[in-house]
Amino acid sequence: MMLKNEVKKMGIFQLELQDVSFSYDNSKLILHEINMVIESQDFVLITGQNGAGKSTLLRLISGILKPKSGTVKINGRSIYRQKDYFKMIGFVMQYAEDSFCCDTVFDEIAFASRNFGLDRIEERVQNAARIMGIDQEAFSKSPYDLSNGEMRRLAIASVIAHDPFLLVLDEPFVGLDKAGKQFLRKVLENWKKNNRATVVVSHQLKYLTDLANKIFNLQSGRLSKVDSV
Repeated sequence: MMLKNEVKKMGIFQLELQDVSFSYDNSKLILHEINMVIESQDFVLITGQNGAGKSTLLRLISGILKPKSGTVKINGRSIYRQKDYFKMIGFVMQYAEDSFCCDTVFDEIAFASRNFGLDRIEERVQNAARIMGIDQEAFSKSPYDLSNGEMRRLAIASVIAHDPFLLVLDEPFVGLDKAGKQFLRKVLENWKKNNRATVVVSHQLKYLTDLANKIFNLQSGRLSKVDSV
């Protein structure tokens, strides 16, 4: 049985980083012996100064990067041995619009689901668009004809369409006005209620601290758990 189907059937999701260290140049470590556990319904908030390694940590969680040492496991198994791991996560980079690769909004939302060979593409796109407040009239537009706030919502819609268990967001509130931030906060609140996990790197703490049940601070590549921020 594929891991995603197994997790869905059993209702157990646990992602664990064990003593994870990372460097880009094989000399200076960017991250030092990171330990973290993420489970269903966890809302994990990661804070820290610019340059602390937060975005790098998200890329390790998402499987884009591999650690220099240590392990990243999903339900006790290495994520790098699970072919469908990427189907279980949705990762939105800080400047997600830089990664748009389709000519229309519809195709951008559908891209990952199609790439994974999933069915019910139309239904998935409609549902993700509804969650993110994207009107169907925008489906035929170019992603780059949207406003900054609309592009951010499109980026998130494109990663939730394939129904991941873990949503990973890097500074999702950047460039949003107050209404946009409040809307996104409501989306994340509902995501948590649906038994899904979330990991967010953000400096917009007032929108997130009451949602978070785990808060970590990353400083000089070292992660520590904190009670509050």
